[in-house]
Amino acid sequence: PWAAPLTARFLGCQLTSTGPPDCPAELLRQASVATYVDAADPPIFMAYGTLDTLVVPATQGQPLAQAWVRAHAGDQNSATYVVVNAGGHNLSIDELNPALDDFLDSIVSGGCRPGS
Repeated sequence: PWAAPLTARFLGCQLTSTGPPDCPAELLRQASVATYVDAADPPIFMAYGTLDTLVVPATQGQPLAQAWVRAHAGDQNSATYVVVNAGGHNLSIDELNPALDDFLDSIVSGGCRPGS
């Protein structure tokens, strides 16, 4: 509920009393980072906590991960998407390992490069 007024003000949209701001679909598309993802972008590691109320995994993280994979011709290794059970917005390194280690190891070993 706290994000709706910020989003409306940032995008210059009308705030509704019952839900998200009333923004034109094209404006929302332009404001989304997913719009600008392309095959030249490097592999990405994204981690979200199931208890995060700031960035919701199902409606923000997962769609971005899917957009990343689509932009990389379906290469599942281009986006590592991790959801930490009972994690909040600020995740600890203990919550992220071993997934983060595996991701970094794949990058260092050259397992996934933009355009490859």
